[in-house]
Amino acid sequence: MGIITYGTGNEAKNTGNATVRDADSVGFVVAGEKNTFKNKGDIDVSLNGTGALVSGDMSQVTLDGDINVVSVQDSEGVFSSATGVSVSGDSNAVDITGNVNISADYGQDDLAAGAPPLTGVVVGGNGNTVTLNGALNIDDND
Repeated sequence: MGIITYGTGNEAKNTGNATVRDADSVGFVVAGEKNTFKNKGDIDVSLNGTGALVSGDMSQVTLDGDINVVSVQDSEGVFSSATGVSVSGDSNAVDITGNVNISADYGQDDLAAGAPPLTGVVVGGNGNTVTLNGALNIDDND
């Protein structure tokens, strides 16, 4: 994990780039209630995972840099899923001004987990608002 915010009414800022290379990791987690997170740098997540996860309620999240998530093969040769931004919880506002880039370098007979295996932005919960001003790029290179 990169940065995690829990609790109520917390504020976190990141002005540099963040790189997370652990399997199934998340670049940034915004949980709890009424938290504020502002990121100006790029978020790079490899070995599968999620760029940013917003799972609390009534939080404000600004993602100004690019989000890059790469799906790779596990030890059994299966590509795990990769997600740029995942928003759940209720009444969150997420503003993405950078690009969301999701990629995997599949071979012709490779297997992929997940349905779909590569996802740019996932929104669940109630009353969440996500604004994507950058580009959404999904490259499965098969």
